[in-house]
Amino acid sequence: MFYVIAASLGVVFIAVCERKWPAGRTVVSYVAGIVIGYSPLLIMIVAVPGFRDAFVDSVIFTKQWQLSLPIPFPWRLQLGQDSVLDALQAISISIACIAFPAIYICGIGFAAWAHRTGKLSRSLTLLAASSLAGISYLQQAFDRADFGHIAQATLPVFPAVFALASYCGANAKARLIASVFAAVFCLVCLGAWLPNEPVVAFSRLSARDPNAVAWEPISGKRFAVPRYEADVLRAVRATVDSCGIGKGEFWTAPHFPGIYAYLDAKAPFWELYYLYPRPPEFQRRHIAAMTNTRLILFAPEATVDGLERLKLHNTYPLLMKDITRHYSELNVPGLPQGMKMFGATGALRCREAIETK
Repeated sequence: MFYVIAASLGVVFIAVCERKWPAGRTVVSYVAGIVIGYSPLLIMIVAVPGFRDAFVDSVIFTKQWQLSLPIPFPWRLQLGQDSVLDALQAISISIACIAFPAIYICGIGFAAWAHRTGKLSRSLTLLAASSLAGISYLQQAFDRADFGHIAQATLPVFPAVFALASYCGANAKARLIASVFAAVFCLVCLGAWLPNEPVVAFSRLSARDPNAVAWEPISGKRFAVPRYEADVLRAVRATVDSCGIGKGEFWTAPHFPGIYAYLDAKAPFWELYYLYPRPPEFQRRHIAAMTNTRLILFAPEATVDGLERLKLHNTYPLLMKDITRHYSELNVPGLPQGMKMFGATGALRCREAIETK
């Protein structure tokens, strides 16, 4: 979707600058690129049973992809008791929310002017292309405007900025301005990213509470993880080993898909995050897919942004009723508050005694 938007903007850019629509060869190349690039998907739509319907459903479902958050513009900042590093991040992100779109708009305008005056260079062509791509992704960046989505959706700004710096660097008079601009851009990006850098984040977490971080062996290596996550992983691993749970006999919801990789297991149903209401037929397919599921880890009250309507009993009522009928809650020590583990009633034979609540 974003690619098509960017390409369409590119067509408009060419039409405005050259006062004519792209040549037939350009259009053919564009269509051929789509067919080649999407060929795996197109083949699966034709050849893989059920994939076409799932693909169509996913397209229809796009209106529910994101749970919107307000864009953190500077005038919305509320720093309060934030630490210096957190305040720096908030300020940097708020600057980026204005500066990045401005860079795209100015970049397109500058490249168009250069084209009309015969001064378009390879650097400005890259500036225009990056800016057109960046504009198309602003919807993704600002729909749910937290650090993760803004960071992932604003990558085109990097080639845009350094393409502009490269162009200006060839001019002695503009070189200093370009250098200062690039340096300020880097500082803003560093301020926005630094608190999320894993070494910094875990160091700060350990400084506040030495017991808040634990080292957990995963696939033969040791990883630092928050203590509550380590508690979950250890409790799940102990229960899986004790009860002899196979790779296809475990299910988790709503927000823990990484545990499948941790256990080298396969989810019983193709659903990543249980965030949205699903129709009855979808839930029935999910229930049917859980025939062999013997162990469940989930947090029935967990939801995004604390929204009551997104809790599992509201989004998957049929699935929750089926779990109540066929599974019993287990008394597994070590689970953080809010997380529960259920076993298939009468189907668990564990080496260690696990009480049923």
